[in-house]
Amino acid sequence: MLSKETLTKLFPDWEDGLYDAILNEAELKEAKAGTTLLKMGQNIKSAM
Repeated sequence: MLSKETLTKLFPDWEDGLYDAILNEAELKEAKAGTTLLKMGQNIKSAM
């Protein structure tokens, strides 16, 4: 599980409220190396 401290180290320039929003709303998923996550031209409803 992610922590605010981990997010702060990975993304030090984010606004403080964004860390809380991500921790409260995000769904953590894992993918194997080489897995296609998004195809060119594909519409997305969320950010990775």
